[in-house]
Amino acid sequence: MSLEARTFLNNAVQLLMQNNIDAGINELFKCLQCDPNNIRALVFLSDHLRSRNQGNDIQIAIRCCLDILNLTRPLQRLTVRNMACESLAEIYMSLNQRQEALKYYKQSIERLNFNLEDENDYNNHFLRDKLVIIKNLSKQLDVQTGIEEKYNEMGLFFDHFEKRVEKKSSHKLFKNIFLSISVFLITYIVSDFLTQYFLSNSYKNQNISTNTLSNKLSNCLRSIFEKSKNEITKKGINI
Repeated sequence: MSLEARTFLNNAVQLLMQNNIDAGINELFKCLQCDPNNIRALVFLSDHLRSRNQGNDIQIAIRCCLDILNLTRPLQRLTVRNMACESLAEIYMSLNQRQEALKYYKQSIERLNFNLEDENDYNNHFLRDKLVIIKNLSKQLDVQTGIEEKYNEMGLFFDHFEKRVEKKSSHKLFKNIFLSISVFLITYIVSDFLTQYFLSNSYKNQNISTNTLSNKLSNCLRSIFEKSKNEITKKGINI
């Protein structure tokens, strides 16, 4: 990128951040006059022309997106190329040209695959959303989606993460059960120790009946046991 083109681009970004849309768009045009292949300028210009939507803004936005497609190639990760295809699809949907929209929705997921290592990967969300749109749009147009393998892949993706969720839930359940049982055992041991201690020392000196004390502590222990039992039962284990 030439120094002049960089200056125009930086000016455009500053103006757009200040919501000075018209002036920012003019700076983007100047940037592209210096560097017609500047992808950042093409992306900014396409987005803001679509938002402004005056005169022939939409037609210029379409040309910007097509230039991006000519300057890039499909990769196995989300790039400006995918976003440009998505923009074209949305533009054609707004123009009620659904066949063209379907074409670019399909191109927007070209070579993209589901990431089975990270459910929250934005690739997954983008791919899933576009597959839903493509399916609905194909149904409206009464045509085949032509990308059935992608839907099979989506099914495998959901199966994979459902199994992972079940596995995590199972691990969490056993962890909670273990903690509940541990709390119960510690409570039992401490209560038994206190019972023996009080029976052999201070409570005897105060002439408190051994049976009375034993009953009180037994009731206390039984109450603690019942609470622990209830907690464990909630986790899926009966004792």
